[in-house]
Amino acid sequence: RGVAPPVTVELHPAFNPGLDYARFLALPLALAVLHIAIVVVALDVTGRELRERSAGAWLASAGGRVLPALLGKLLPYALWFSLLGLCLLWLLDGLLVLAPAGSGLLRSLAWCLLVLACLGLGSVLVALLGNLRMATSVASLLVSPAFAYAGLTFPAMAMPGFAALWSMLLPLSHGLAAHAQQTAMGAPPASTLPHLLALAGFALLPLLLRRRWDRLLRDPGAWGAA
Repeated sequence: RGVAPPVTVELHPAFNPGLDYARFLALPLALAVLHIAIVVVALDVTGRELRERSAGAWLASAGGRVLPALLGKLLPYALWFSLLGLCLLWLLDGLLVLAPAGSGLLRSLAWCLLVLACLGLGSVLVALLGNLRMATSVASLLVSPAFAYAGLTFPAMAMPGFAALWSMLLPLSHGLAAHAQQTAMGAPPASTLPHLLALAGFALLPLLLRRRWDRLLRDPGAWGAA
């Protein structure tokens, strides 16, 4: 009738208009629990070879080559956890009546890269410390509180300097950021690409410690630590 209707205001968190925190946090929390399991498995399957003095046989089974030995050890777990995570995403999508707002392919790729990043982190800790017990202790300090620093429950950009830096140095932060962008936000692929590259960098970390692994696997004096 020539009269503009009043402007209505909606007050709710961005990308969560229904205030349904089960839908907003259930998937990321499930992936966070899985990421802890992946790091622990990587620690165990590599560190146990040193603790049980079977590192020489492990290296010999790969023809004396370090990288094939690591790849052969971790690849089955990479395939298993990638498949498990993708099935979990599909299952929870159905249970929570979710439809990815962005690219399902990018979300799946982000999870697979997070799996590789977590396996890389676990093997790197074993290489640096050369001791399964110490590597497990350090890993618990890194991955147990990682969800709190991932930027979902509190934005990383609003964290103090050290906390924001710590968030950037955790694989889970990049994995969940990519997940949230493609699940809830419908972000363009260009926004997710930096997180995917960061996860790929974490996955390649063991390559930087190839010489360290070579020494550990060839030196019987480095074997047998509890």
